[in-house]
Amino acid sequence: MQQSPRFLDPILGIEGENCWALLSPFASTYVCAYVYDAAIVPADAVTTLDLCLGRLLQDSAFKRNAYRSGKFSGFDQPQLVRTLMFVSVERANLAARYVNGDWSEIGRILPLVDRFVRAGGWASSVMDPFLTLCERARASYPAEAFADQVLAIIGNGSDSLKGWHGTFIPARIAELVQHFTHRDAPMKLALAQKFLRILDMLVDMGDRRSAALQLGETFREIRLPS
Repeated sequence: MQQSPRFLDPILGIEGENCWALLSPFASTYVCAYVYDAAIVPADAVTTLDLCLGRLLQDSAFKRNAYRSGKFSGFDQPQLVRTLMFVSVERANLAARYVNGDWSEIGRILPLVDRFVRAGGWASSVMDPFLTLCERARASYPAEAFADQVLAIIGNGSDSLKGWHGTFIPARIAELVQHFTHRDAPMKLALAQKFLRILDMLVDMGDRRSAALQLGETFREIRLPS
Protein backbone atom coordinates (compact mmCIF):
# COMPACT_ATOMS: atom_id res chain seq x y z
CA MET A 1 0.00 0.00 0.00
CA GLN A 2 2.94 2.36 -0.44
CA GLN A 3 1.09 3.83 -3.45
CA SER A 4 -2.12 4.62 -1.54
CA PRO A 5 -1.58 8.42 -1.48
CA ARG A 6 -1.54 8.37 -5.32
CA PHE A 7 -4.96 6.72 -5.33
CA LEU A 8 -6.15 9.14 -2.68
CA ASP A 9 -5.14 12.36 -4.43
CA PRO A 10 -8.10 12.44 -6.86
CA ILE A 11 -10.54 11.75 -4.01
CA LEU A 12 -9.01 14.39 -1.73
CA GLY A 13 -9.44 16.98 -4.47
CA ILE A 14 -13.22 16.48 -4.78
CA GLU A 15 -15.50 18.98 -3.07
CA GLY A 16 -18.52 18.36 -0.83
CA GLU A 17 -20.63 15.23 -0.51
CA ASN A 18 -18.98 13.51 -3.48
CA CYS A 19 -15.69 13.51 -1.57
CA TRP A 20 -17.19 11.84 1.51
CA ALA A 21 -19.05 9.31 -0.65
CA LEU A 22 -15.67 8.02 -1.87
CA LEU A 23 -13.39 8.82 1.07
CA SER A 24 -15.55 7.24 3.78
CA PRO A 25 -15.74 3.72 2.27
CA PHE A 26 -12.04 3.91 1.35
CA ALA A 27 -11.05 4.79 4.93
CA SER A 28 -13.37 2.14 6.36
CA THR A 29 -11.97 -0.61 4.14
CA TYR A 30 -8.40 0.55 4.78
CA VAL A 31 -8.78 0.61 8.57
CA CYS A 32 -10.37 -2.84 8.65
CA ALA A 33 -7.81 -4.44 6.31
CA TYR A 34 -4.58 -2.73 7.38
CA VAL A 35 -5.17 -1.71 11.02
CA TYR A 36 -7.70 -4.06 12.62
CA ASP A 37 -7.00 -7.28 10.72
CA ALA A 38 -3.39 -7.05 9.50
CA ALA A 39 -0.86 -9.24 11.30
CA ILE A 40 1.62 -6.39 10.80
CA VAL A 41 0.35 -2.83 10.33
CA PRO A 42 2.03 -1.20 7.28
CA ALA A 43 4.55 1.49 8.16
CA ASP A 44 2.59 4.10 6.19
CA ALA A 45 -0.87 3.22 7.52
CA VAL A 46 -1.17 6.12 9.96
CA THR A 47 0.26 8.52 7.36
CA THR A 48 -2.38 7.41 4.85
CA LEU A 49 -5.17 7.83 7.38
CA ASP A 50 -3.75 11.20 8.39
CA LEU A 51 -4.28 12.36 4.80
CA CYS A 52 -7.93 11.34 5.10
CA LEU A 53 -8.20 13.17 8.42
CA GLY A 54 -6.55 16.27 7.01
CA ARG A 55 -9.17 16.42 4.25
CA LEU A 56 -11.98 15.97 6.76
CA LEU A 57 -10.63 18.77 8.96
CA GLN A 58 -10.86 21.16 6.00
CA ASP A 59 -14.64 20.89 6.07
CA SER A 60 -16.67 23.86 7.31
CA ALA A 61 -17.99 21.71 10.18
CA PHE A 62 -14.62 22.31 11.86
CA LYS A 63 -14.84 26.10 11.53
CA ARG A 64 -16.34 27.33 14.80
CA ASN A 65 -18.00 30.37 13.26
CA ALA A 66 -19.47 28.54 10.27
CA TYR A 67 -23.23 28.18 9.88
CA ARG A 68 -23.18 24.41 10.53
CA SER A 69 -20.12 24.24 12.74
CA GLY A 70 -19.81 20.92 14.52
CA LYS A 71 -22.53 19.28 12.41
CA PHE A 72 -21.82 16.53 9.88
CA SER A 73 -24.11 15.87 6.96
CA GLY A 74 -25.49 12.76 5.26
CA PHE A 75 -24.35 9.22 6.02
CA ASP A 76 -20.76 9.16 4.75
CA GLN A 77 -19.32 12.08 6.71
CA PRO A 78 -20.46 10.91 10.18
CA GLN A 79 -19.27 7.41 9.26
CA LEU A 80 -15.86 8.80 8.31
CA VAL A 81 -15.67 10.51 11.72
CA ARG A 82 -16.30 7.19 13.47
CA THR A 83 -13.82 5.38 11.23
CA LEU A 84 -11.01 7.85 11.89
CA MET A 85 -11.75 7.73 15.62
CA PHE A 86 -11.54 3.90 15.42
CA VAL A 87 -15.02 3.26 16.81
CA SER A 88 -16.90 2.35 13.60
CA VAL A 89 -16.62 -1.37 14.44
CA GLU A 90 -17.85 -2.25 17.92
CA ARG A 91 -16.43 -5.76 18.21
CA ALA A 92 -14.64 -8.28 16.00
CA ASN A 93 -13.11 -11.06 18.07
CA LEU A 94 -10.99 -12.45 15.22
CA ALA A 95 -9.30 -9.11 14.50
CA ALA A 96 -5.60 -8.71 15.26
CA ARG A 97 -5.98 -5.61 17.45
CA TYR A 98 -8.27 -2.95 18.92
CA VAL A 99 -11.73 -4.22 17.98
CA ASN A 100 -10.89 -7.62 19.46
CA GLY A 101 -10.68 -5.88 22.83
CA ASP A 102 -6.87 -5.63 22.91
CA TRP A 103 -5.88 -1.95 22.82
CA SER A 104 -2.30 -2.46 24.01
CA GLU A 105 -1.04 -0.96 20.71
CA ILE A 106 -3.03 2.27 21.23
CA GLY A 107 0.20 4.26 20.91
CA ARG A 108 0.32 3.48 17.20
CA ILE A 109 -2.87 5.43 16.42
CA LEU A 110 -2.62 7.98 19.25
CA PRO A 111 -1.05 10.76 17.10
CA LEU A 112 -4.02 10.56 14.73
CA VAL A 113 -6.55 10.53 17.57
CA ASP A 114 -4.76 13.41 19.27
CA ARG A 115 -4.83 15.59 16.16
CA PHE A 116 -8.50 14.77 15.56
CA VAL A 117 -9.83 15.44 19.06
CA ARG A 118 -7.82 18.63 19.56
CA ALA A 119 -9.16 19.97 16.26
CA GLY A 120 -12.80 19.02 16.80
CA GLY A 121 -13.44 17.92 20.38
CA TRP A 122 -15.22 21.22 21.11
CA ALA A 123 -18.09 19.75 19.06
CA SER A 124 -20.14 16.97 20.64
CA SER A 125 -20.17 15.18 17.27
CA VAL A 126 -16.41 14.58 17.65
CA MET A 127 -16.15 14.39 21.44
CA ASP A 128 -18.76 11.65 21.65
CA PRO A 129 -16.87 9.11 19.47
CA PHE A 130 -13.60 10.15 21.16
CA LEU A 131 -15.02 9.24 24.56
CA THR A 132 -16.34 5.98 23.12
CA LEU A 133 -12.77 5.19 22.03
CA CYS A 134 -11.40 6.01 25.48
CA GLU A 135 -14.07 3.87 27.14
CA ARG A 136 -13.30 0.88 24.93
CA ALA A 137 -9.53 1.35 25.32
CA ARG A 138 -9.68 2.31 29.00
CA ALA A 139 -7.27 -0.45 30.08
CA SER A 140 -4.53 0.91 27.80
CA TYR A 141 -5.33 4.56 27.02
CA PRO A 142 -2.60 6.78 28.55
CA ALA A 143 -4.05 8.90 31.36
CA GLU A 144 -1.65 11.80 30.76
CA ALA A 145 -2.68 12.04 27.11
CA PHE A 146 -6.36 11.96 28.07
CA ALA A 147 -5.89 14.72 30.64
CA ASP A 148 -4.00 16.94 28.19
CA GLN A 149 -6.56 16.38 25.43
CA VAL A 150 -9.54 17.19 27.64
CA LEU A 151 -7.86 20.28 29.08
CA ALA A 152 -7.07 21.51 25.56
CA ILE A 153 -10.76 21.18 24.68
CA ILE A 154 -12.52 22.58 27.76
CA GLY A 155 -9.80 24.94 28.95
CA ASN A 156 -11.48 27.95 27.32
CA GLY A 157 -14.74 27.39 29.17
CA SER A 158 -18.08 25.86 28.28
CA ASP A 159 -19.07 28.79 26.05
CA SER A 160 -16.69 27.49 23.36
CA LEU A 161 -18.31 24.03 23.30
CA LYS A 162 -20.95 23.14 20.70
CA GLY A 163 -23.72 20.62 21.32
CA TRP A 164 -22.50 19.60 24.77
CA HIS A 165 -25.45 21.02 26.71
CA GLY A 166 -27.88 18.35 27.82
CA THR A 167 -25.55 15.46 26.92
CA PHE A 168 -23.74 12.92 29.10
CA ILE A 169 -20.35 14.11 27.88
CA PRO A 170 -19.30 15.77 31.20
CA ALA A 171 -20.41 12.70 33.18
CA ARG A 172 -18.52 10.38 30.80
CA ILE A 173 -15.35 12.45 31.18
CA ALA A 174 -15.72 12.31 34.96
CA GLU A 175 -16.20 8.54 34.85
CA LEU A 176 -13.00 8.17 32.82
CA VAL A 177 -11.13 10.43 35.24
CA GLN A 178 -12.30 8.17 38.06
CA HIS A 179 -11.18 5.07 36.15
CA PHE A 180 -7.71 6.41 35.32
CA THR A 181 -7.31 7.63 38.89
CA HIS A 182 -7.85 4.12 40.25
CA ARG A 183 -5.98 2.38 37.43
CA ASP A 184 -2.81 4.47 37.82
CA ALA A 185 -2.83 4.90 41.60
CA PRO A 186 -0.80 6.32 43.16
CA MET A 187 -0.78 9.15 40.60
CA LYS A 188 2.00 11.63 40.11
CA LEU A 189 1.13 15.04 41.53
CA ALA A 190 1.18 16.77 38.12
CA LEU A 191 -1.36 14.30 36.68
CA ALA A 192 -3.56 14.54 39.77
CA GLN A 193 -3.57 18.34 39.42
CA LYS A 194 -4.60 18.08 35.75
CA PHE A 195 -7.48 15.80 36.66
CA LEU A 196 -8.51 18.15 39.47
CA ARG A 197 -8.59 21.06 37.01
CA ILE A 198 -10.79 18.99 34.72
CA LEU A 199 -13.15 18.17 37.59
CA ASP A 200 -13.32 21.86 38.52
CA MET A 201 -14.42 22.73 34.99
CA LEU A 202 -16.94 19.89 34.89
CA VAL A 203 -18.43 21.08 38.20
CA ASP A 204 -18.87 24.50 36.60
CA MET A 205 -20.85 22.70 33.88
CA GLY A 206 -23.10 21.25 36.56
CA ASP A 207 -21.75 17.69 36.68
CA ARG A 208 -22.53 16.11 40.05
CA ARG A 209 -20.19 13.13 39.68
CA SER A 210 -17.25 15.52 39.37
CA ALA A 211 -18.25 17.32 42.56
CA ALA A 212 -18.33 14.01 44.43
CA LEU A 213 -14.95 12.98 43.01
CA GLN A 214 -13.35 16.22 44.16
CA LEU A 215 -14.32 15.40 47.73
CA GLY A 216 -13.04 11.83 47.50
CA GLU A 217 -9.88 10.55 49.11
CA THR A 218 -7.76 10.84 45.95
CA PHE A 219 -8.25 14.57 45.42
CA ARG A 220 -8.98 15.78 48.92
CA GLU A 221 -5.37 16.71 49.61
CA ILE A 222 -4.48 17.87 46.10
CA ARG A 223 -4.02 21.62 45.59
CA LEU A 224 -3.82 23.38 42.27
CA PRO A 225 -0.78 25.61 41.72
CA SER A 226 -1.69 29.27 42.21
